[in-house]
Amino acid sequence: MDIANPNDQGNGIIRLPEDVLHIIFSNLRETELASTIHGRRWIVVSHVCHKWRQVALASTNLWTIVDTSWGSNATEFIRRSGTAPLKLWIGLTASASDSEIETFNLAIDHISRACELHFSLGAESIHMSRTLSLTELWKKETLATISLRNPYRGQIPHLHFNDIPPVLKVLETTMAYVSNQATLLRQLTYLKIDIPQYSPMSASEMLGVLGSCVQLVGFEFSHRGPVSAPLSGTATVTLPSLRRLCLSFGSADSMDFLCHLTFLPEVSLALKSTICFKRPRIPPELYSQYDSCELQISMSVICLSSRTSTAKGQKTMDVKFRHTVNGTALMQGLGILQFSFPSLLVHLKTITIAPLPPTSSTTGFRWEELLRKLTNLSTLVVRGRAPGRRGFVGPLANALSRPNEFMQPFCPNLRTLMVENFALYPITVQRSLVKFVASRDEMGARLGMLDISRCTELEPTIFDELAPFVDEVVRPSPSTPLIE
Repeated sequence: MDIANPNDQGNGIIRLPEDVLHIIFSNLRETELASTIHGRRWIVVSHVCHKWRQVALASTNLWTIVDTSWGSNATEFIRRSGTAPLKLWIGLTASASDSEIETFNLAIDHISRACELHFSLGAESIHMSRTLSLTELWKKETLATISLRNPYRGQIPHLHFNDIPPVLKVLETTMAYVSNQATLLRQLTYLKIDIPQYSPMSASEMLGVLGSCVQLVGFEFSHRGPVSAPLSGTATVTLPSLRRLCLSFGSADSMDFLCHLTFLPEVSLALKSTICFKRPRIPPELYSQYDSCELQISMSVICLSSRTSTAKGQKTMDVKFRHTVNGTALMQGLGILQFSFPSLLVHLKTITIAPLPPTSSTTGFRWEELLRKLTNLSTLVVRGRAPGRRGFVGPLANALSRPNEFMQPFCPNLRTLMVENFALYPITVQRSLVKFVASRDEMGARLGMLDISRCTELEPTIFDELAPFVDEVVRPSPSTPLIE
């Protein structure tokens, strides 16, 4: 399918059979996300070709995407799209050009075709002048998604929801609250609320909103200001259908909001904060049943997230830690894992720690305190960013080579250690690995496999030194590149 020049009416996509086009666009419709839609503009352009219009008219469940910020191009798209359902991205600011204003007005004229509506109004006077003209829109029985972005904080005007679309399932709001919209909330499956200001907010208010969301599958909430503790007597909110929860706060105490929610352990969780939080309180039901964990530590915005999955009977949780301070990212992540996920550690059979920043250090970190909780661990993978160097592998190997207070090895079930993307320099790091495998063998916890095939700067004799104490040592191969 030739899409090199999507504006060319002679491109390969319009020569595809209609049934193939229908399959392609149906799949795209199911997988496309609003956050990435602008990254595939060729899809948008192809929607208005003659062949696409034929398919769209014959299949009313397909859609055409139009963003008014495209100006005259969007105007042309709307005029050529026939009666196909529209995903309308309508935006207007006080400094809008004439072409943008023309497109805005044309989009309003075609708003009855919207199956998904995104409104972004950048001036209070514009917002107030358009609200009354939109009331008829909410009566549509095909409008499933509404996104309202407002630069000014305030309650969503009740006027907007006098007639709530019966099929509305997705609502996204910016700078607006929905606490008085119980009827609307009861039918939503996805709710996103963004308050990009530093003003305080009550947790009781947000819990009240969630209490009305009886069908909620996904919830995202972002607020930069402090969130006060729930009022005394505030009931715990149960969300039996929830599968994805994303919370972004500006204060560490706001994380306690989680402890007032009840949901199934299969929920995928993402917590983000603009400041450091050392020991967030994570409800045990989120992590008590998993036997595999991938721990990712990197330098970026401070956040903690987990994604759960199940495959072949094994439950897996991916936990990601990010920190803006170079040298402390690793210790910060390991500390959160140790203190905020205590019930997770005893279940884990596999841990992957990756990707480690090149300058990661665990100086001062008490590895023994973490390792003694990993009683069922059988596989440990540590993966650096090439070329990762000292500061991590050596201290970890030293800790694993020592016995605990009962003269038993830490992680007694550990059988596989994989070290990837590390330059094992200086030689003392390699000596630590030899000491580690020899000590484990002496304590009756012999390692089954040590994989250092993706490591560099290895001494030629290291493999002969390791071989007597490990069943299998995987050596580097010239054809095996480091993982970037």
